[in-house]
Amino acid sequence: MPHASKDMVSAFHQYFELAEAVSDEDCREAYRLRYQTYCIEERYFDPKDHTGAEEYDEYDSHSAQLLLKHRPSGKNIGTVRLILDDPGSPGRRLQVEEHLVIDKTKLDLDILPRSQIAEISRFSVLKAFSRRKHERPLVAQSGDTCAGPERRKFPDPALALIIGVIRLCMQKQVEHVLMCMTPGLSRLLKLYGFSMQAVGPLGEYYGRRRPYYTRTSETLAHLCEQHPQVWQLVMEGQHADFAEKQDGE
Repeated sequence: MPHASKDMVSAFHQYFELAEAVSDEDCREAYRLRYQTYCIEERYFDPKDHTGAEEYDEYDSHSAQLLLKHRPSGKNIGTVRLILDDPGSPGRRLQVEEHLVIDKTKLDLDILPRSQIAEISRFSVLKAFSRRKHERPLVAQSGDTCAGPERRKFPDPALALIIGVIRLCMQKQVEHVLMCMTPGLSRLLKLYGFSMQAVGPLGEYYGRRRPYYTRTSETLAHLCEQHPQVWQLVMEGQHADFAEKQDGE
């Protein structure tokens, strides 16, 4: 087992708590965070189109939602969802397939089991706790922001969400992962060991974005070798034999 940085792991637990939104109220909390991010802060969606200050769509009925809590304040500050195969309509196209072009020479989804394919979507952190400048990662901005050596080990909320979504992929037995994002966000996530391959051209979807793809087992192997502290946080409470199961199928 790789040796992880105790400073980073302990700081992560000091500041963050990850939990899947299981209850209706927890899911509504995720929708409220999305509303704040996508309708109020970023203005991607018109607030008038979303009643009750909640942002949700038809994909949420078959998605796993994750909540990120900031421990010092006790507030939920981020969320992300994993769009899974729709049990009511197996093989239904994912959101990224509806809005962007996936190059079949790079990724042919038709030959993959739909039950093992999912899409990372609605990646959200409240502006008060996270902001980017020139697409470079910054620590969370809040009343508990650290300085000096403490600041250098303070985890980024974006990293916390990535750790959480990889855990979700393992729990839901998802091996093939897609995400629609800007090249800048792709570079940011790559710094943390979450590297995804571009599998299509840039397209227009609330800005210039493109489809990206990775395999959960390959991500885990890369983190284990190159980012052991992130790997340890991902693997907490998870089944270590996930990659072996996927390779054997």
